[in-house]
Amino acid sequence: MRSKERMECLGGVMSEDEVYMESGPGAHESDSSKDLGFFKRTTKDTSFGGFEMCCVEDVVCWNAMIDGYVKYSEMELAKLVFERMVCRDVVSWNTMINGYTLVGSIKQAKRLFNEMPERNVVYWNFMLAGYVKCGDVEGAHGIFYKMPRRGVVSWNAMLACYACALDQGASLHAYISEHKIGLTTIVGMALVDMYARCGSISLATEVFYSIELKDVLTWNTIIIGMAMHGHLCEALRLFKEMQEVVYVPMT
Repeated sequence: MRSKERMECLGGVMSEDEVYMESGPGAHESDSSKDLGFFKRTTKDTSFGGFEMCCVEDVVCWNAMIDGYVKYSEMELAKLVFERMVCRDVVSWNTMINGYTLVGSIKQAKRLFNEMPERNVVYWNFMLAGYVKCGDVEGAHGIFYKMPRRGVVSWNAMLACYACALDQGASLHAYISEHKIGLTTIVGMALVDMYARCGSISLATEVFYSIELKDVLTWNTIIIGMAMHGHLCEALRLFKEMQEVVYVPMT
């Protein structure tokens, strides 16, 4: 097993950046992962043929098998491969959890989450994102407040979950303020977007001006919010102000 992959059998640990690179969009885009027939033929052989013998510790190969099934929503076959693995890493667990949430099986995703040998903020965020994808606000809320540590991704996911629920979104904003949690550019932008979508453009504006570091996306969020609610003159004024304080490359 390659040391640079920093994996451990039965619950490997990787850095958050590595997790994103391994399990993020476009991961495992191999030719074989696009061939469902290949995977089905391999898995239906109860011994897994030469694959199991040659790749028993090659976690990347096994993860590619799981990823291929998940892409085709073949979760039973993905589960079969997952259960046959001798070594599992964070990608193995996250691919399965993500697969179950994609097909709406949030109970199965939660079961796997509870079985994980070790959980860090990355695992918690994957589970939180799963509830958000399924539109389970109550479940997302429960996971969020059980998290031992919350990062920007966690706050952003919850604010997205409350995009059209002003009371809950405002409650989360109050929690941020009461606990003196720094309002980063990303979290601030999510708050602006949430208030604008809920129709409270005055609160969206208040949050916008409280953000110290505003990037182009932050400005675009408040400008779009103003335009959505018919404040065209204000949207135009903000656009001109943005051009004065933010470098916007010409395309």
